[in-house]
Amino acid sequence: MPVSRHAVCRLLILTLLLGVAPVAAVGGERPPNLDSGDFFALLAAEEEETTASRYPQAIERAPSAVTVITRDEIQASGVVNLADLLREVAGVNVWTINGGQTQVGIHGTDVMQSSKVLILIDGHPVRDPLFGANVFNQLPVVLEEVERVEVVRTPGTTYGANAVTGVIHIITRRPRESADAPYLTVTRGENDTTVFAGGGGIAHGRKALSVAGRTFDTTAWNENLDEESDQHHAWQLRGEVDLKAGPRVSVAAGENDFTGFMRFPFRLCKHLIRSDARYVDVAIADTLRGGTGWRLTLSLSDRELTLLDNGAFERVEILPHPELTRTEPAANLELNGRLGRVRWVGGAEVSEVIARSGAMLDGDLAEPMGALYGQGEWALRKNLSWFAGVRADTHYDANPTLSPFTALVWLPHPRHTLRLSVNLAHRFPNLYEGRLDYVQEGGNPLKAGWYEGDRGLDPEEVTTYEAGYRAQVAPTLTVGLTAYIAESRNNIQVRFMDNFTATDGRTLPHYRYANVNDQRTLGWDAEARWRPTPAWRLFATASQARVQVHGEDLIGEHVLPDLTASAGVGYRPVAGPFGRVALHWVGPSDWRLPFYNDTTHQIEAVDRHLASYTTVDVNIGTTAWDGRLVADLTLTNLLRDHHREWVINEIDSRAVGRLTVRF
Repeated sequence: MPVSRHAVCRLLILTLLLGVAPVAAVGGERPPNLDSGDFFALLAAEEEETTASRYPQAIERAPSAVTVITRDEIQASGVVNLADLLREVAGVNVWTINGGQTQVGIHGTDVMQSSKVLILIDGHPVRDPLFGANVFNQLPVVLEEVERVEVVRTPGTTYGANAVTGVIHIITRRPRESADAPYLTVTRGENDTTVFAGGGGIAHGRKALSVAGRTFDTTAWNENLDEESDQHHAWQLRGEVDLKAGPRVSVAAGENDFTGFMRFPFRLCKHLIRSDARYVDVAIADTLRGGTGWRLTLSLSDRELTLLDNGAFERVEILPHPELTRTEPAANLELNGRLGRVRWVGGAEVSEVIARSGAMLDGDLAEPMGALYGQGEWALRKNLSWFAGVRADTHYDANPTLSPFTALVWLPHPRHTLRLSVNLAHRFPNLYEGRLDYVQEGGNPLKAGWYEGDRGLDPEEVTTYEAGYRAQVAPTLTVGLTAYIAESRNNIQVRFMDNFTATDGRTLPHYRYANVNDQRTLGWDAEARWRPTPAWRLFATASQARVQVHGEDLIGEHVLPDLTASAGVGYRPVAGPFGRVALHWVGPSDWRLPFYNDTTHQIEAVDRHLASYTTVDVNIGTTAWDGRLVADLTLTNLLRDHHREWVINEIDSRAVGRLTVRF
C-alpha cells in the first residue's frame, strides 16, 4: 500500500526531532572531523584518483574524461538505487524503462541497450547474459557498500570489447573498512517501496572478512502500469589476507536475485523475468624485485534468465518458461611497472563462454575467448605525457579485433589540463544478436514473430576523437569540458526479412539481426563542482549529443534528448540537520518506432515526440546519538512533473524515508 501524505509528514517531523544530538555519519559511517586540521589539506588528501588507465593516477593526468563519485557524495544524495546517482554526471543518460529496468548510456549512444558501456564491480565485468546490456537493478552489488564510482566517458580500449563509449567502475569498501563500521538501514516509502540493508564483518591482524546484504521491493515507479514491480535481493562477501612476507590475497563474491519486468531490444518486447546473477573472484597481488607489480585474478560468473510471461498490455504466461544460463570462467594476469620515464601496464585474459537454452538460442555454446593488451605512458616533459596502447580480442563468432588508442595530456599550469585522444573500440555481437532463435506465436500481437540472430555479424567499430579541458580554478572549485566526435560503423540492428505462417494460420513477421548502418555522434559535456566550505557542496552539469544515421534505421535518429542539464546544492555540517536539492532538465526528443501492420504484413514506422521535463529531487535529514542514528527523507520529482524517460511509461513522484543505525 502506498505511503500516505500524512505518513510522510509524520516521518518528516520525526526526522527533524531526531536532530537534537551531535552528528557524524550517514549510511553507517561517521564523516571525518572537518573542524580539526586544515580543510584544504583534507581535500588534498582525498584528491580524486582514477583507474581509467588500469592503474591509479591523478585525474588531471588521466587520458580520459573521468568523474569520480565519492562515498560521501553517495550518502549525501539520498538515492535508493545507484543509477539515479549517475543522472548528475555530465554526458551520462539514464532511462527508467520499466519499474525494474534502469539503463545507462554514455555520450549519446545505446537507447534500449547499454551494451556499449562496460560495468565493473571491483574490476569484475558484469553484463546481461542474453543481450549484453547493463540493467542497474540487476547488478550484484550492495549500494551501501559502494566506496566510489568512477565514470570514464572515454572509450576504455584496454578494458576490452564493449567498453565502446566508456566504463563505469563501481568500487566497494575493503573488508576491513566494512568490519569496522557495521550498520543496518531500513527504507520505506511510496510505491510500496521497502528496502532493508545491513553489513559488517570481522578483522584480526592482517585478515578481514565482511558481508553485506540488501533487499529491495517496490511496485511501479510509474502510474500507468501498476503491475510493474522491482524485487531484487543482493549480497556481497569480501575477504582479504595481507601476508607479511608475501602477496595479498582477496576474495569477493556476490549475487543479485531479480524478479520484475524487462523490455528486450526491438518491438517493445516486455516480459516478466527472473534473473539471478552470481560471481566469485579470487585475486593474488604482489610486487617483484625492481618494483614490477603483478596481479592474478581468477573469476567465475554465472547468470540465469527465465521468461515468465509476455506482459505488454495483457499478461500472458509463456509455457514452458524459456530459460537461458550463461557461465563464464575467466583468468587475467596483469603486470605493471616503470622503465625509465615510461609507466606501463600489460596483461592477458582468457575465458570460456558456456551458454545453454532449450528455446531461445540456435544451440548450446561452449567456446573460448582471449585477449592481450598493453599501454604505456611516456613522460615527454614534466608537464606533458603521451599515452599509447592496444588491445587484441577474440570472439566465439565474430572476427578478431585490434583496438588501438593514443592520447596527449598537457598541463600548461599545475591546475589546468588539456587532453587530446583518439580511440578505436569494438563491440562484439551478443548472444541475442548472434545466436537468437526464438519463435513466439501467442501473446500480444505486437510481439509475435520469429526472431533470429546471425553468427556472421561483424563487430561494431567506433572511432572517437576527443578533446578535453579540466581546471581547478580554486582550491575547492573544479570545472571540466569535453567535446567529441564518434564515428560508428557496422551498427547492429534487427532487420525485417519476410513473413511466415504460424501454427494457428496467422501470418507473422520474421526478423534477423544484421549490420545495417553507420552513425556519427557529435557532442559535448561540461561540469563544475564547488565546495566553498566543509559543509557546502554545489554542482552543475550540461551535455548535448546529435546522432546522424547513414543507412537503414528502424529506431530513429533523435532517440536521445538534444540537451540535458543538472544543478544542485547540498549542506552537510559536522553536526545538525542536513539537506540537498538537485534539479534536472531534460530536453525534448523524437522517436521512430517499428510496428508490424497485421493488415499489410509490413513494418511501418511510427513517430513519437517526448516533451522536455524538469524534476526536482530533495533529501533532508539529521543525525543523533553521536552519529549512530541517521534519519532522512528523499522526495523525487517533488514538483510532480509527469514525464516519460522512455517512449511508453510515465514517471510520477515518490517519497521514501530511511533510518540508519550504526553499531
